[in-house]
Amino acid sequence: MPLENRLQGKVAIITGAASGIGEATVNLFTAQGAKVLANDLSQEKLEACFAGNADVVCVGRDITDDGAPQALIDAAIDAFGHLEILFNNAGVCPPEPMMEQTRETWNRALDVNVYAANMLTVAAVPHLKVSGQGRVINTASIQSKFAGD
Repeated sequence: MPLENRLQGKVAIITGAASGIGEATVNLFTAQGAKVLANDLSQEKLEACFAGNADVVCVGRDITDDGAPQALIDAAIDAFGHLEILFNNAGVCPPEPMMEQTRETWNRALDVNVYAANMLTVAAVPHLKVSGQGRVINTASIQSKFAGD
């Protein structure tokens, strides 16, 4: 298969899309022919990142909000009609050393990094199965290696 247009006709949801790996992946996927629903906390940041890219629908929403995972899946289906790829890229890393982290800090990290990714996957699976080509990609971090630093 040629390297160009490998994702032609595919639809992806990418969380954490307003910067870094997420932003680069949205640009890569659309360059390869995919349509993308890009999600991050800030609608304004998303629109600034992807202004002029007709293959991107931007949805600024906190993925930990009740109903947000299903709403993102529904928005992708409404916009594009199907779904082949879910990229759970959103993540938070507490800024303070492990021994100084509060329960609130840990809960936020678990909500974003684990719970929301799981709920997005659960909501996406029926659509991924229908496509016959469904893929779930999860970003992880090496941050745990630096717990004491």
